Amino acid sequence: MTNIKLNKWEDMFLDFLEMTEFYLHRKVDENDVYCYGLEDGQHANLGAIESESFYSASEILDRMEIYEYDYIIRDLQECADQQLEYNYWSDLLQYRLQMPDNQYDFELIDMICNHSEDIDINKVYNYIQSI
Repeated sequence: MTNIKLNKWEDMFLDFLEMTEFYLHRKVDENDVYCYGLEDGQHANLGAIESESFYSASEILDRMEIYEYDYIIRDLQECADQQLEYNYWSDLLQYRLQMPDNQYDFELIDMICNHSEDIDINKVYNYIQSI
């Protein structure tokens, strides 16, 4: 049992990592500064993502764009009754009311586009370690 309480966006970030089968781990960079890395649970290591260092959830979410497309955007497109038109992922939020069965996907998009700075990567890591 942990005493660490994640906010909504931190909890969703953790869910997203689990959904995409990535594991967050702490490491030390070449300057002896703590940072974070990802381990690909599917062992694909696309673009050598496992060798990269991240200092924030925003950096991780930016790097995982292809996974976000595969796991969220593509799902929305397949479930839509119409062609979803967008220039930016945040434009997809306009379809939220038309697709009530996909609210979690829209919440993930909102997290990625509008709330990545609300995610304390250190707290998420400490939470993972405590469970």
